[in-house]
Parts: sequence; structure tokens; C-alpha cells
Amino acid sequence: MKQLDPFCGLKGDLDHSYNQMSKQLNTKLTKEEVNYVSNLPIENSWKIKAFSIKCVHGSPRMSNEKIDSSTDIDELMRIVEYVEEDVIFCGHSSEAFQCEIDQKRIINVVSITASKDNNYGTYFILSIEDDLNIQQKHLDF
Repeated sequence: MKQLDPFCGLKGDLDHSYNQMSKQLNTKLTKEEVNYVSNLPIENSWKIKAFSIKCVHGSPRMSNEKIDSSTDIDELMRIVEYVEEDVIFCGHSSEAFQCEIDQKRIINVVSITASKDNNYGTYFILSIEDDLNIQQKHLDF
């Protein structure tokens, strides 16, 4: 996956203390893999055609802040208030979620292996031509 361009590997809320995790976990990874995870950014942004995209683990404000169906509209407005990008991809809450607030698309891409609602296998496909198209898909395990 590191070879995809653009690739959005991010440091999650638990990865901040990755270097302090147990030796047992470190022995399951190569030094190169440990170094890779340890040096992931906490956010990433880029422009594709006419769209600017921001990727974060939690929210644009904090890596451990969730954005999902329980987040009220006023809070969503505060979350995107200083975001310049058109699209925000986030995670952390383990709940697939999409909304548009203040002309910004927010997509909680969830984890394909961890799901708050036990709906494992959810993922999203982003395609950009003249317009932005985001499809939510599901794998049956």
C-alpha cells in the first residue's frame, strides 16, 4: 500500500505511543515496519483535479475525536470551521458515516476489520473526474 500515489497512511491515536508498546508486538514487525509506523504523519492533504482532500484519524482538531452519527450539527460546524479542504476523510469512531456541512464532505471511512455496528467489511471508493463520487461498499465475510 505504501506504493499507491497518493497514499494516505496516518498515525492513529494509539500510534502516538507506538514506540512505548510491548516488546511482543515489536517482535512481530520488522525494524523497517516499526520505523514506518512510528513516522506516519497525523494528517495529510492533497489536491486532486479541482478537489482538495484532508485525511485525519479522528477529526481535523484531534486524532482521538470521533465524527459519526452521534456528532451534532453544531459540533460538526465547529470541527470544519478552519478546514480549507473540500473533503475530509476520517476514522477513529469505527462507524461508517457521511455528511455535508458548510460545503464540506465528511466521510468516516471506518475500519474494514473493526466496526461499531458489527458491519465488518465496509469500505469506500473515491473516484474523481469532473465531480467527486464516493461509493460505500461492503464485503461479506
